[in-house]
Amino acid sequence: MLNKSSIQLLSVAYFFAAPGLSFSLLTSRMPALSQRLGIDPAIVGLILFCLGCSSLCAMALTPKLTAKYSSKRLITIAALLCPLFVILCGLSPNIYVFFVCVAALGLSLGFVDVTMNVQGVLLEKAENKSRLSFLHAVFALAAAAASFASGLLTSLGADPYLNFLILGVPYACFIPLASKRLFDDKESDEEKTERTKSVKSVPLFIIFCGVFCLLASETEGVVVDWGSLYMASLDGVSQAIAALTFGFFSLATAGCRLFCDRLRDNYGDKTIAAAGGVLSSLGGLLVVLTPSFPLLTLIGFALLGAGLSPIVPILFSAGGKVPGVSPAIASSTIALFNYGGMLFVPPLFGYIVQHTSLAMPFICSIFSCLVIAVGCGVLLNKRPH
Repeated sequence: MLNKSSIQLLSVAYFFAAPGLSFSLLTSRMPALSQRLGIDPAIVGLILFCLGCSSLCAMALTPKLTAKYSSKRLITIAALLCPLFVILCGLSPNIYVFFVCVAALGLSLGFVDVTMNVQGVLLEKAENKSRLSFLHAVFALAAAAASFASGLLTSLGADPYLNFLILGVPYACFIPLASKRLFDDKESDEEKTERTKSVKSVPLFIIFCGVFCLLASETEGVVVDWGSLYMASLDGVSQAIAALTFGFFSLATAGCRLFCDRLRDNYGDKTIAAAGGVLSSLGGLLVVLTPSFPLLTLIGFALLGAGLSPIVPILFSAGGKVPGVSPAIASSTIALFNYGGMLFVPPLFGYIVQHTSLAMPFICSIFSCLVIAVGCGVLLNKRPH
């Protein structure tokens, strides 16, 4: 029999699955959707870019909406809309309707991303335990499960909209039940006035949490955008082997996040974040120094994922607990940096790669990981109390 604490943890975790599930469903069936709608790869890239931009807009709006309606109400509505807009993407009759549905999905994903971290911070505060690493692992595992399930349904000949219905509707049905266990954080007028007086702008501590999140997400984005291309450029590496690159990285990230909370409680966030930065930089070194040994290169990508696994959860947790600052404002600020790093920085390496080599993005990522190791160690040592 589950106790109250476990039920609350699973309820919050259920909402962390929403963005991973929804985004993975859409991207896994994008080839079929683009073929049916007659969309070329350049337009697909533009549509996905607009999805990211609409998510960033939602993240910027979330603190005001959370202050007015509470993160509990906002995340419940947005999480219900995520599978709905994915299904509508599958039913889109033309590119224009598809574009609108994708943009609406991006807004919903942005709202969920901030509010789920708000709920995670509130859970950590209530239990005085580390929880965000596990919760972020649920996000990654939901994405992986949706991808594998979509692959199975594709092999069985299911149309994208049927794929979305089969996986999206059952998830949506349990959202009202899970939402009952969420934290209601709507502020009273007195609390809002007091917080506004005490904090005139976002503290530098939260800004730096965002900057280090940007470096971590930039490194993840480099693996997503350039990892398989780098592997495929190595002698004797097939396309099938190159396709495993992000799999090694993401499985290591998700697997380590399942256990990181216990390490955080035992050794402290500062130690784990610094160690993670060092481990990820060693993984990056292995990637660029072993081009003749593909297995070692893949292990390097796994070490990159393992080292980065605790960074983002730790920074969201630290930023969300700054005294006098709403967790919604902190989470929104950090999320903007986080997604901005993944969305905008990796494509910039295209010009650099053109004039150097495919190894250059990973060489830059090594330095990013070292900055994370040193910077997080210093930053978390000066955490406001």
